[in-house]
Amino acid sequence: MEKDLPLNIQKAVRRYKPIQVSGLTLYPVRVKEEELFRLSIPALETLQQTFPVRLMSMPILQAMYQLDYEAAMKGEPLTGLFTCALLGLALSLRLGEELDADGKLKQFRIAADAKDPSRLKKVSAMLNGEEIIEITPAQYAKIRPIIAAQNGIRLYGDDANPDLVEAEKVMASQGPQLKGSIEDEIDFVQLLETDADVDEWAILKLHNKADAMRKVLDYVICSINAGNGCTWKGGNPCPHPWLEREQETSSHVSMQDFANGEGIRAMEAAGQEIN
Repeated sequence: MEKDLPLNIQKAVRRYKPIQVSGLTLYPVRVKEEELFRLSIPALETLQQTFPVRLMSMPILQAMYQLDYEAAMKGEPLTGLFTCALLGLALSLRLGEELDADGKLKQFRIAADAKDPSRLKKVSAMLNGEEIIEITPAQYAKIRPIIAAQNGIRLYGDDANPDLVEAEKVMASQGPQLKGSIEDEIDFVQLLETDADVDEWAILKLHNKADAMRKVLDYVICSINAGNGCTWKGGNPCPHPWLEREQETSSHVSMQDFANGEGIRAMEAAGQEIN
């Protein structure tokens, strides 16, 4: 989705700069706020296509609000997506910087339709005790992709198939299981950035720095192995310290390789059920 943003916004994202849009200034979330930001990610990653049909055509902030409002009225568990969205807004706007998650959320005021309380009109808050900012569902729809891009979160388009997205996540999770924390990533980056105040960096800058260092290490290791006669199926996977190999242009893949063989096994299972 980042490539769909205007070029000036894409450039600001790559430079970790604040972005002004719809009368608001959006800042990249800093490393010291990563733990709070992680709580807000579900509102950015959620697919509106998974919502009830009646909520699919409305602005996503309204849809998240209505989903939880209706659940509350029925005494059912809330999704929490609307609250996650507000927390992400607070972090992006640097609202109540010294407050915890509850304190940030309490800065907001919700304005609903007087005749239909399930319909959200706007949310508002006092920014640094100086001005009241107001955000409508339509405005949120415009800034949500920018907040995601500033913080390295991938958004899927409105035409994305939820089943395919889930299958992609499952396949990605089938690799080696690794564990670690943001502190481990900071320690890795500070091998070179020893004097940097990493806590004040944008989260995206930390991830990009770590990724760049990993690419250099991969390049060095592969170059040494290539010099010793090592070869790889399809060629050296890391032929350059920062440029990546282009993906194969052919869209064909053997059925044995498709989904690690799960396609064939599913077909065989279906045939057994038919018989």
